Amino acid sequence: MLSLSNSRNFDKPEIIRSTMVFPQRFEITDAPISEALKDYKTAIEETVKANLDLLDELPPPNTFHIEELKEFLKKAVEDDLRRDLVFEKSVELHKYMKDMWTSVDSYFQEVFDHHVNLKNQVDTDIFSISRMFLNSDLPISFLKAIENSLVAEKDYIDIYDKRIRRERLELLVNRNNRRKFERICDTHNRWIAPFTSRLENLDRTRVKMIWYVDFNNSDKIENIFKDKMIKSSRINMQILQKFIDDLEKLTHEIDGLVEANMEFHPFTSREDTDSTRTVRRIMDLLSLKAEG
Repeated sequence: MLSLSNSRNFDKPEIIRSTMVFPQRFEITDAPISEALKDYKTAIEETVKANLDLLDELPPPNTFHIEELKEFLKKAVEDDLRRDLVFEKSVELHKYMKDMWTSVDSYFQEVFDHHVNLKNQVDTDIFSISRMFLNSDLPISFLKAIENSLVAEKDYIDIYDKRIRRERLELLVNRNNRRKFERICDTHNRWIAPFTSRLENLDRTRVKMIWYVDFNNSDKIENIFKDKMIKSSRINMQILQKFIDDLEKLTHEIDGLVEANMEFHPFTSREDTDSTRTVRRIMDLLSLKAEG
């Protein structure tokens, strides 16, 4: 069972990884594998750029010059990605998905274990943001919005796994019939399309909200992503509420897509996991404290 004491430290930066981490499209290519697949170095470069671009969507920080912040963030994101084994495996699986015609066996040998690790990483993210919240005077809606958005991602992975377990058999049966194989991939891609942009926007919105709070509560550049006391007086609460509203809206849309694709009982990750039970207890205690 996870606990707050053994979760990952908050000084591991919260960054966007969705371009590589989330399960995506099945594609088929006739190009040589060395030309068709993104390598690990390219994946890191593109993910770093996506994070730096995100800074342009934030209000200017109160304490730092934007160029100083970009320089710090570039190194922090690069270092984090190079240590992140889940990201590294995501890049490998992304390569397989770019060439399903020849990589279908490799993909299905590894994808389900990878998704277990990915969901475990989400659990540690929940604990990390809970610790940030407990060191703050932020409204509980901040924690709830982030927790619900992270659990929505876990629910998506669950229904994705159920779907590809069926697709796996169809792909293997038709691996010598390219026309039918491509048709199965096309059907998969039509199914995944409504999730893709919403999940990426969810990831971006959540990270922007966390950065906005953290950056404006850091007195020195070296304190970014470190444990600290978070004071609402150092941020614009109207801007924070807009982030919360946007995140809740995207989470609601993904929840609706997940529920529409449930074939059996309406069980989701939100209802019964070690991490969410712990966070719910924290929320209950804080609510009682606020009422008292």
